[in-house]
Amino acid sequence: MAVKKITLLCLSLLLLFFGNIPASARDMDFSSPEATFKTYLRACKAMDFEKADMCYTKEFRDFIKTNKRYRAHRHPGQLKNEYHYLHGKKYKLERHGRKAIMRFSKEFDRPEPLYFVKERGAWKIDGMFSFDNVVIEDSAHWHWRNPSIDNEKEWLRK
Repeated sequence: MAVKKITLLCLSLLLLFFGNIPASARDMDFSSPEATFKTYLRACKAMDFEKADMCYTKEFRDFIKTNKRYRAHRHPGQLKNEYHYLHGKKYKLERHGRKAIMRFSKEFDRPEPLYFVKERGAWKIDGMFSFDNVVIEDSAHWHWRNPSIDNEKEWLRK
């Protein structure tokens, strides 16, 4: 009888706890680079900049909020394109301690890697690194802004 009451109490507390979490927060998972990637894809598919931005590091989110020129060029179609380029694509994940690099197979439209950083226990996309160092020419071509240095090696050091 006591076990039944404790079980019911626990279930009630869980329902109370999860019932108070907004649905939008429940589908946000930053527990691994792969989970963050899936969260990002869901946000892109929904064309939801608010959720997509939560997948980025604080540094990049602050940049997005304050850089009017960057914000002026944002439109939901970008998220739709991002989803199209990344959804279902094969990748390899390289872990480097609190950092990770997600490399996509070369045969896909977008070979540019995604860079992840563990920030306050959550894995986030290092959008600032890509913004500062990668030039995307079109959907299939990108290059380093400064090709004379090993950009990834520099990123891993910081």
